[in-house]
Amino acid sequence: MNLRDSKVIRNFVLKAHIDEVEFYEEIYDHVASSYEHRIDSKQTIEEHIEQEIAPSFGGIEGLESMIDAQKRMKRSRIFNDALKRYFSFFTTISGLAKSMLLATVIYLLSIYTTETLFSNIIGIVFILPALAAYIMQARFKHLCRKRRLPFKTSFTNRIVFFVSTMFIACFQGVPDIVSRIVIGKRFNVLNYLEQFEFIVLPFVFHFSIYAIVCLTLISKRLQLKTSLNT
Repeated sequence: MNLRDSKVIRNFVLKAHIDEVEFYEEIYDHVASSYEHRIDSKQTIEEHIEQEIAPSFGGIEGLESMIDAQKRMKRSRIFNDALKRYFSFFTTISGLAKSMLLATVIYLLSIYTTETLFSNIIGIVFILPALAAYIMQARFKHLCRKRRLPFKTSFTNRIVFFVSTMFIACFQGVPDIVSRIVIGKRFNVLNYLEQFEFIVLPFVFHFSIYAIVCLTLISKRLQLKTSLNT
């Protein structure tokens, strides 16, 4: 298979709006393998795609439907993985030990640090998952541009990014937007909760676990993409 054949396969995959690394690689490898093992050696790549590949997928529409189904399954696996990791802090021995250590650290910080310092620490923990997720996305796009790859994003990265930012978006973004629309003033939920120690400490505890889960998912993605060489 020469460079021209490779470009034809690439155009076929991109024509189906498949620009995410996981699905691009899967379809590209499938088409390339099928073409290399074709029965008729005189068959061109265009003919092979038109006569063999496209019909097997049900055309471009069928290929897009198949990718959509795979996206749903992958999205479900990522959410289930995140939930499993979160609940492991309360359902496993090692998780309970980590939870006790985390709760102790938070409690000691609330007692032995100044109110301003504790508030700053909470703020850092609050934005850390979203910041790390943004870096993950930016790093992947940089690698794609640097290596001139035909894709610029990863579906898994996008879902991990969503998981890592949805809490701050719902918890801080939505109330602030509503407040500005209704009463014309900004509203910081975290600053409001800091008035009530019996609420803010449990909240910081659970959010810290959420942050650890997000950072773990992000770390896995960064390690995986270190060897990106498609």
